[in-house]
Amino acid sequence: MNSPEETIRIPILPVDQPIGQFYVGTIPAADLRVIAYADTRRQTKVEKDVFAGIQRELNEKRSNEIRKYIGSFGASFPNSFIIAIRSDDVKQEEPGFLVIRKHQEAACIIDGQHRLSGFDANNDKDFDLIVSIFIDIPLESQAMLFATINLKQTRVNESLVYDLFEETTTRSPQKTAHDVAKSVNRDTSSTFYQQIKPLGKRTNEYEGRISQATFIKRLLPLICRNPDDVRDGIKRGQKLDLEDPQNQKCPFWRFFVEEKDWAIQKTITNFFNAVAKTFPQEWGSPNSALGKTIGFGAFMRILGPLGVVGLTEKRLNGEFFDTELAKARPLAPFTLQKYPASGAGENTLARALQTSILKTGDDNSSPPARAEPSNPPTRSNS
Repeated sequence: MNSPEETIRIPILPVDQPIGQFYVGTIPAADLRVIAYADTRRQTKVEKDVFAGIQRELNEKRSNEIRKYIGSFGASFPNSFIIAIRSDDVKQEEPGFLVIRKHQEAACIIDGQHRLSGFDANNDKDFDLIVSIFIDIPLESQAMLFATINLKQTRVNESLVYDLFEETTTRSPQKTAHDVAKSVNRDTSSTFYQQIKPLGKRTNEYEGRISQATFIKRLLPLICRNPDDVRDGIKRGQKLDLEDPQNQKCPFWRFFVEEKDWAIQKTITNFFNAVAKTFPQEWGSPNSALGKTIGFGAFMRILGPLGVVGLTEKRLNGEFFDTELAKARPLAPFTLQKYPASGAGENTLARALQTSILKTGDDNSSPPARAEPSNPPTRSNS
């Protein structure tokens, strides 16, 4: 006796748009994972240059990033997966429901293959997904849907993304970095006073040299190695470990754990005030590498290991940074010919600073000693 054919019953609502009628419904991730496939663009006849399929090749790195996100505390996919189903695979239509055959090629993914690839047998439980279902949609329309959705997407301004952490109430490395960026931008004693562009745009008040996102992205590695993991742990109620070995080379980890964000701000101010003092003609000049984003980036990379040394010696004040940065004076002038405004130019500058100050050209190298518990800079330190 044959076993009954397996089916999936999907609650749906009809939608009428110029493209025609389709359905919006919900389906368990485990079920969609079983029935969906990606029709990857491929060459079918070499001699005639014939291609078939509409999807791009799967990016494993992107899939792994999504898989990690799915395992996080606040994972959500509120936007729909778009799939195409043949009428042959529709078992029946009921009021408010669509019953389809459950087999490996019942649904062709038009949009959402990377999101779906992040699911596996370990994480697809209790996770419903929104689907937009087209029945017997022509291949031409599938292709145009995919092309339009992906071609018209606009990358979100990173400064805006980080600025939204101001609206969160949960403590996180991202929120701390955002708060520090705003604080130094408003601090008249800081060389960054009005020099950070909010939302990445110049304003009448802030004509800054670097964007909000650039500042935050450079600061986060000095707080912890993996900000997303730390934020997720906090949301899950996990206690932060002062002696976490993964973050021992991050000079601001202790301050973050102890909720002394002011100490991070003070250290940043002390360090870059010392940079401006050591190289007064270079730091503010648009004709110098130090006046560009690469100058800021290179010095943030030296602040990492130098900050750990300062913690070990229990001093992160202006005097300490003045003394250390003086070792790099012979490097001036920092011309754009020698250090072009590019990633390569920043790498070259960072290595030069490392060699001069820490006597090493490897900006990932360990400092002379591991950071020990220490007193943070006091509010009166200069």
